[in-house]
Amino acid sequence: MSPASADGTAVDRFVESRRSARAIALQALYEWDAVKHLPADSVGRIADDFIEDADRESVLSYAAALVEDVQEDEERLDRLIQEHATAYPVSQLAAVDRNALRLALSEITHERVPAAIAIDEAVELARTYGAESSARFVHGVLGGVLAELTNAP
Repeated sequence: MSPASADGTAVDRFVESRRSARAIALQALYEWDAVKHLPADSVGRIADDFIEDADRESVLSYAAALVEDVQEDEERLDRLIQEHATAYPVSQLAAVDRNALRLALSEITHERVPAAIAIDEAVELARTYGAESSARFVHGVLGGVLAELTNAP
């Protein structure tokens, strides 16, 4: 833990609340993807395991916004993923990997955070919740998509 995070600065709390929101969003999207649970119902239930009352509203708000963005842009996000993960159709990718990619790409394309942060956070989500090779796979796909997006006219 860095000295800055030891005293619980506002920036550290903000970063942690965003990280929690992404984890909640990933799990809600996973449930939506795998068993068709409504993400709006899942977000609050999943949040009970992640957040304290003081941060609850801001975390829930960001998680819900992320989930909504992904759901609205699912087809476009999946096309971006498919262009850079060509070995398998997007539907055959591991659900954690697929949704970590969707989440990061949504944050990037909606300009919610800088691309480097979205990529780092997606890689960490894949490392935490995915298979052994998930982090490397997610990083590779996002790197390819980012290169394409930054070179687009």
